[in-house]
Amino acid sequence: MQAGEWSQRKDLEMSSLKAHYETVTQGLQAECNAANKSAAVLEENMAKAQLEFNSKLSTLKIYYESRLKGMIPTSVKQEYESTISSLRTQVSILHQKTEVLQKEIDRRQASRTQDPMANLTVHNS
Repeated sequence: MQAGEWSQRKDLEMSSLKAHYETVTQGLQAECNAANKSAAVLEENMAKAQLEFNSKLSTLKIYYESRLKGMIPTSVKQEYESTISSLRTQVSILHQKTEVLQKEIDRRQASRTQDPMANLTVHNS
């Protein structure tokens, strides 16, 4: 084999390999593009399904909450509201009592610090 033939054969093999490389690369690129498009479609479908699910869930919540509201008898509802009102009143009264008692404690502590001899007790035996 002569150098010219060998060089020519090498060039042909190189051209053939380059063409094969280009074909394979284009095929892989096409597959990649198709996979990306498929992924985008799947993500869009998933987002739509999530929105539909959330919408159905909200509808069901509203439906069952309205059903449950109607299930509580008016008398029981009024009793609960009356109990809540009574408890609020009791809390308010207790809060006022604690304020009065705290003022009394503060007044007594202030009088002790002003007149230390007033707290001494004389015992006659």
